[in-house]
Parts: sequence; C-alpha cells; structure tokens
Amino acid sequence: MARIRTVKPDLFRHEQLFEAEQATGYPLRLVFTGLFCCCDREGRFEWRPRKLKLDVLPYDDIDFSRVLDALATCGFVVKYEVAGVIYGCIPSFSKHQVINNREKKSELPEISAGTVLSGKYGSETPKNNELQTDDARVIDASGTRHENAQEEGKGREGERKGITAAAAENLPAFKSIGLPLLNGGFYDVNSEHQARFAELFPNLDVGQELRNMLSWFDCNPAKLKPRTQMMQFINAWLTNRQSDLHHKRAMAGGQSSDSGVDDDPLGLNDTSWADDLVLPSAEVCQ
Repeated sequence: MARIRTVKPDLFRHEQLFEAEQATGYPLRLVFTGLFCCCDREGRFEWRPRKLKLDVLPYDDIDFSRVLDALATCGFVVKYEVAGVIYGCIPSFSKHQVINNREKKSELPEISAGTVLSGKYGSETPKNNELQTDDARVIDASGTRHENAQEEGKGREGERKGITAAAAENLPAFKSIGLPLLNGGFYDVNSEHQARFAELFPNLDVGQELRNMLSWFDCNPAKLKPRTQMMQFINAWLTNRQSDLHHKRAMAGGQSSDSGVDDDPLGLNDTSWADDLVLPSAEVCQ
C-alpha cells in the first residue's frame, strides 16, 4: 500500500543520482522518489518489481526489475533476502522522513536477518545532498580520480564519488577525452565518468571506445549531439558495443579467418549501427 512521504528540496539537486540516471538511461530519480511511498516506516519494501511498477510507473513501457537493480547497483537501495524472500530497503530513509506515530510498525524483516544481494547497509549518509550510502557505485553504475593520486587519496576520493576504495584500486588510470558538441565546444568525459563506465561495461576498453566516438564524430560532423544528449549517446554506444561483442563472440565460436590472422574477428570495427543513435543525417567520411 502506497503511503504519503516527504521529499526534501535537496533531492532535486542530487548530482550522483542524476549521473546514475544519465549513465543507465533509466528514470532513477523518479523511481527512487516513488519508492519512498512504497516503503514502510523503516524504509523497507518487498522486492516485487511488477507490483512496485504499478505504484511508481504504471504507464511506462519499461522493465522495472532492471530499474530496481540499477538503483541497488548504484547503492541507492539495498536488495536483500530473508528465508527465500527478497526485500529492499532505502538505508537513508529514516534520516529524511518524519513518520507519523500512528503508522503501524514494520512487518518486514531487517537486513541483518538475511543476506545482502546488492548494495551495502550500515554506512553513514554522505553530507549535503548525497543521499546514497558511502559504498554506492554510480555507473554507474561510480567513478573516482585516478590521475596523480596517492593510494590513500584514491580511497577517499573514490568513496566521495561513489565507488569503493577496493574497486578503485582495480581500475586503470583514465585521461579526460573531449567529444565535440553540436553547438561548439566539447563534452569533457573525465576520469570519474570513465571509471564508472568501466564498471558498467567491464568487457570494453572504455578509453578506446571514446576515441572511436571522437573519430566517428570527426567523420560525421553533421551528426554531432547537443550537450544535453551526449551522455545518452555515450551510454547507447557502449551498450550496443558490449551487446555486439557478446553476440559476435557467441557466433564466432573460436573460428579464425582462412589466412590464420583476422584483425577484427568479431567485427567490432563496424560502427554502422551508430547511425541509429544520432539526430541529423550526414555523409560519412570517404
């Protein structure tokens, strides 16, 4: 049963939640806010995507289970299991809600009574408008600065940006790459963004893919994107590339060319599908 809840103004300026939404392509901000109304007084809810969708996004054609998993992966909610039943919880719920004393006590089990499947429980809520747990992994799901950082500094920066210190140690260093924009200027894909993409798309060389995008834009200047759509373009490009990689690996079956050497056995140099990701049409460089 949906309940009346409170939304603080700071939520609308939640930068990490916005970045997670941009990276995943899912309406995470609306869904995260809608889940407030689905939680009991302890911030817990039953992990039933189809039922929750009726209360949050009843008219949208979207796989709500994927949206919930994205929120959990990004650290905004915790997914846990008790006695074979899956539940969810918003760790910071009690810090941002004033519950009516007449509301009945929670009938759902605590996280400590079961096994955490995704997310982390028990962290302090970050200051300012960072409402997710310290261990949130926004693309996000999220990134950290790797250039010229000390080991200790990397850990602190990683936690601040939403990625665990342990995960930060395993990520490569990234250099910022500027993608040209439709109206001039460049969209800076910095090290934080690239580290988040590296987590979301572990089978891709994110740096190389961004350089591929840069080259593709150079050849297709009429297909440049405005700043407001660049993150969606990047996410769509990487999603297609990873899906294409999985599909062509399965189709290749370990076979090589007749010469014994195949420079592109999976056909990943073919970016013709990118035409569907852009707005205007243009001639491709000859």
